Amino acid sequence: MRSETDLNDDFQKPDDSLLDFLKMFPRMFVHLLLSPLFLMLVLAQCCFSSVIAGLATFLNKFLERQYSASLAYSSLLVGAVNLPAVAVGMLMGGVIMKRAGLSLKTIPRFSVAMLTTSTLLCVPLFFMGCPTQKVSEVNHFQNAQYGSLALCYSNCSCPAGAFNPVCGSDGVEYISPCHAGCTNFTKDPNNTHRVQLYTSCRCISGGQSARPAPCPNNCPHLLLPVILVISLASLIACLTHNPMYMMVLRCVSSEEKSFAIGIQFLLMRVLAWLPAPALFGTAIDTSCIWWKRVCGRKFSCGYYDNNILRNRYLGLQVGYKVMGILLLMMLGWKAKRTQEYSLEKRPDGPL
Repeated sequence: MRSETDLNDDFQKPDDSLLDFLKMFPRMFVHLLLSPLFLMLVLAQCCFSSVIAGLATFLNKFLERQYSASLAYSSLLVGAVNLPAVAVGMLMGGVIMKRAGLSLKTIPRFSVAMLTTSTLLCVPLFFMGCPTQKVSEVNHFQNAQYGSLALCYSNCSCPAGAFNPVCGSDGVEYISPCHAGCTNFTKDPNNTHRVQLYTSCRCISGGQSARPAPCPNNCPHLLLPVILVISLASLIACLTHNPMYMMVLRCVSSEEKSFAIGIQFLLMRVLAWLPAPALFGTAIDTSCIWWKRVCGRKFSCGYYDNNILRNRYLGLQVGYKVMGILLLMMLGWKAKRTQEYSLEKRPDGPL
């Protein structure tokens, strides 16, 4: 039978091992950060994780603003097309890793080839879009009858925070029926609480009427091609997910593997998943050309410059991918030199 002293020693061992780990933590952390292979690989993964963070956070909004898709339909397309493509890419990447037997030397080459292809597929997306529709007093400031648009509704006392877009018969969108100078309306015969048409609109030339809805843009037909291109680019990029994860395990010693994985995910959260959504959000906000206001303060964006929005949102993704590819190219060069040095090294003494 074990003595009480032995039992007390067993209870003390977990505390001692935890204390030893806490003492070793700074040294192991610095040692991993000073490893060129590990550091470049994790930084490359942070670049690609930033792209994923931008897509996961703002892709629905991008599709909604660019192609006049509803938020529900955008979410349906992302869930039905893009996410399965990502899952298939990760699965195929694992199969390729196993069948091809990718080594520490060939993984960076494979990743650079796949990610370069994925980046090139994003180039057509810059041209698959339409400019912002004409909006009165936002990007369209001329009226054929009054010259200045503000004169046609100067007697209407329109509230500064009014935002109820209507589409005029002249093809111009107005912030509200008041800003279109409308003085009458026709109710929907099937629903008396709904307006069917605004009439007697002084600011609208021609028919002088407006529909109670924003004017559609000319790009809804591009929605499906765009989501297919984005999904294909995501599938090809995700082929590198498992190989790069396995490379992390191969570039550190066996006693540091579990610690290296923890540091890897820590750095990815701090360097990618925290700042990337804020950076993408800033890029989107700076493309706003008219803000909704509540109590005189900016509340949310009413209208974006679609060309600037598309170029900044996609350009930021391409920029992250290019930085990641450059890091992987440096990583491949370093891995090649490291492997050649290891092959040349011989143990001392007789064989």
